[in-house]
Amino acid sequence: MWKTVFAGTVDDRPVKLKEYNDDDGARELRVETNYGEDQILGGDVPGVIAGAPVSADDTMHVDASTPEELELNLIELGGFSPAGAKEIASHAWLP
Repeated sequence: MWKTVFAGTVDDRPVKLKEYNDDDGARELRVETNYGEDQILGGDVPGVIAGAPVSADDTMHVDASTPEELELNLIELGGFSPAGAKEIASHAWLP
C-alpha cells in the first residue's frame, strides 16, 4: 500500500513523496509531481515516445528504491535542482 510521507512545494512544483513497503523489506519510493514547464520529451524518459509534447501541469512520476537513487532520478529524470532533489529525498529517510 502506498503511503504519502511528504507533500509540499519544491522548485515551485507540487510534490508528493510516497512510500510502498510490503512488510517483506522491499521498499519503493515514488514522487508525484508535474513537469513544471511545457516541453517536448526526448527518448531519455522511461515509457515515453521521443518527441511527445507535455504541458507544465501534466503529471509525472519519478520512482526509486533508495533515497540516494531518488535524489539522482529527480535531477536526471524529473528536472529538479540538486537542492530541490536533496530536500525531497531527505524526507525518504524518515521512518
